[in-house]
Amino acid sequence: MINDYSYPRGLSVNELTGRENFPSISYNPSRDITRRINGLRSNNPDEEVLQMLGGVSGAFLHVPAHEDEVHMFVFRFDGYVVIDLSCGFGWCGSPAFYSLSGSVIKDLYESKLFLRDLARARSSP
Repeated sequence: MINDYSYPRGLSVNELTGRENFPSISYNPSRDITRRINGLRSNNPDEEVLQMLGGVSGAFLHVPAHEDEVHMFVFRFDGYVVIDLSCGFGWCGSPAFYSLSGSVIKDLYESKLFLRDLARARSSP
C-alpha cells in the first residue's frame, strides 16, 4: 500500500496534521560528514576511505510493487523483528520523524562501535 498524504485537497492527512508536536530536526551534514571522514582517516591511516551518496528519491526505485516481494519490508534490528506494512511517502511529518529515528539508529550504531573499540583496547597488550 502506498499512501498519498496530500490528497484529497482540503481533507488530506497533511492538511489535517497538527505539526506543533513534531520533534525538532537537527541537520548539519557538512560537519557530521567531515567529522566522520576525519575519524575514519585517523583510526585507519593505511586504509582507503570511500563515501557513498544516496537520497530519499532513490527509495522510490526500490519499492517492491509485487506481492511476492513484500518480504523485503521485514528485517531484524537489535534483536527485534520490524515489519513495515505500508510505504508512506510525502507526509509532512516524515522529515522530523525520520530525523528522530535516524538519530536513534546512529547513536545505537556508534555506541556499539565504541564498545567494540573499548573491548579491543582492553584486550590488546
